[in-house]
Amino acid sequence: MFQQYYLSREQIEALSIDELGHEYEKAKNHLDALLKVVETNNALKVPLLDLIKKARVQYVLLRSREYSPVYFRHLKLAA
Repeated sequence: MFQQYYLSREQIEALSIDELGHEYEKAKNHLDALLKVVETNNALKVPLLDLIKKARVQYVLLRSREYSPVYFRHLKLAA
């Protein structure tokens, strides 16, 4: 239902500006959708926790790559 592919750090580095904006919006919407489901149905929090963590890491990586490429190079996240 909420499965989404997640880009690797190398794939994110290789994205063009247009692709980066598109992937960033997709990641943001995906994370928002997961959080909204958990907000309305707390019983799904545990089963969706892994997906939420992956979506959050993806969102942070894409956001940092889009808004601060220097910060992105130094960002270390355990995914």
